[in-house]
Amino acid sequence: MVLAFWECSTPSWHRELPRKAPANERLEGFFERVTQPKNTIYSPRRQVLWSEFLEFSLDGTFKKHFHQEETYKDQKFSKTSYGSGTYEKENNWVLLHFTTIQREECEKTCKKENLKPLNLLYHHWENSLVPLCYESNFEEANFGIIWEVNQPYLEDEAFFRARRKYSDKEYQSLLYRKK
Repeated sequence: MVLAFWECSTPSWHRELPRKAPANERLEGFFERVTQPKNTIYSPRRQVLWSEFLEFSLDGTFKKHFHQEETYKDQKFSKTSYGSGTYEKENNWVLLHFTTIQREECEKTCKKENLKPLNLLYHHWENSLVPLCYESNFEEANFGIIWEVNQPYLEDEAFFRARRKYSDKEYQSLLYRKK
């Protein structure tokens, strides 16, 4: 009984599209994440600026870029990550298949690493994209829209209420806007 509860409380459908018909719709353009500086409150010596964007092509490929610059006193630290792969789109659902993910972290020297491939499901509405699970710099957290919906892929009132909640947040918004 506990195992069944655990499986229900850990959603996994955010890794695939609903399969009703072959997914062959396309997106094109540049979607930029709404970001705010990640500064420590009342710390004039520490500043963290970051940006994240997705770029889609009509040939079914995409790129994702994350960049963060942190300054503390006279030290600088940066993180840059790139991901690319293919995507599938069915109605308002966009599934990103990351085949390549590379991260570089630099302080005095730079360290590069390749991350394992992953799939992430986004919801496309008008000129915006929102991931179902919070994700930034290819790292996921256990919160987001997926934990607040009644049924997988159901675009009901509860779904759009959760989508608005995670799109309108000033800090750690999940929203990507089309540029």
